[in-house]
Amino acid sequence: CLKLHRLGRICFRKVREKRDYHKARKQMSWIYLSRISATKEFAYMKALKNRGFPIPNPVDFNRHCIVMELVNGYPLQNVTEIDDPADLYDKLMNLLLKFANHGVIHGDFNEFNIMVDDEGNPIIIDFPQMVSTAHPQAEYYFNRDVTCIRDFFRRRFNYESELAPSFADITRVDALDAEVCASGVTKQMEKDLLAELGMEDSEDEDEDGVESEADDDEKESQSDDNEPGEDVSDDEDLITEITDTTELESLRKAVDESVKLVETRDKLTQEHTDTKILNEEAHDGGGSGSEEDEIEDLRDFNARFKPFRDNMPPARRRQDSDRMSNFSVSTTSSTIAPEVIKARVRSSLEKRGQRGQARRRLAKGEASAKTRAKRDNQFNIKSSEGIWG
Repeated sequence: CLKLHRLGRICFRKVREKRDYHKARKQMSWIYLSRISATKEFAYMKALKNRGFPIPNPVDFNRHCIVMELVNGYPLQNVTEIDDPADLYDKLMNLLLKFANHGVIHGDFNEFNIMVDDEGNPIIIDFPQMVSTAHPQAEYYFNRDVTCIRDFFRRRFNYESELAPSFADITRVDALDAEVCASGVTKQMEKDLLAELGMEDSEDEDEDGVESEADDDEKESQSDDNEPGEDVSDDEDLITEITDTTELESLRKAVDESVKLVETRDKLTQEHTDTKILNEEAHDGGGSGSEEDEIEDLRDFNARFKPFRDNMPPARRRQDSDRMSNFSVSTTSSTIAPEVIKARVRSSLEKRGQRGQARRRLAKGEASAKTRAKRDNQFNIKSSEGIWG
């Protein structure tokens, strides 16, 4: 049997408020919550099955899926008749109290999570919502489970019993809630429960053994350090030699770096001087060439060979400081009279309103055409009554 946890569907939207899977997290994905739910349920099922509870045998789980044994039975919700309702009632109440004695409360102990086999024995399913008996609302959940069973038997089988367990009847015999870290159990409570039930002795012994071994190792290391070896003077001489060697090496590196720095600075200075000399030579050569290549003004040259321009006033020679600017003149004023514009706007608005009225008239016309067709049909029916006698 494969069970898929679907937290986040429409029927499981309140899980963030009712269950503490997310601890103190504010944002989490639904697949993450579903995976936590499947992990918790598989842990509950393994622990309960090892203690002999009537539940399906868990096989394995992966992400939000659990594989378990297929139950040969029927949900109690689908059972309409039963041979002995009192016997089944007693079995369910004893199971509810047995859960609590082991430290957990089902939290959803009703007809939808109880299956009955052919022999009338109950099989319990659905465990991710289980809480510890140390939970702040443990008594409320326990009484709610008891009330669900009593109400169902009264409605379905017309059976009522005054015998029902209460939260005060719980007698702790196991620490299943501490083993699986059920909701409502803190680390300190887990330690207290295990110590109360005598389940922490072996762990303490192991810890003491580890600590004693660590102490023995420390003592051995100290004894090794105190063993006689070479003379202390030899060690000091070796340290002095190593220190002198390291100092010499560091001084040698410092001298090499300073020499390299001086050579690099001299080289950069020489390159800068050469570059400056080349630039000055190039500047001097370029100035003489420009003077030799100076060309006569073409305006004066053309004036000497074109006599028809002699009578024209001499044009002002353009200087480099003069600026050329082009101005474009534009205007936003319209050449159409304002009265014409108003008349055109008025006519366009009138045409637009006429088009809208035409559409509305068409819609009314269609409606009246249907009414007219109905009246014609009624008239034809009335006029044809005399023909068919």
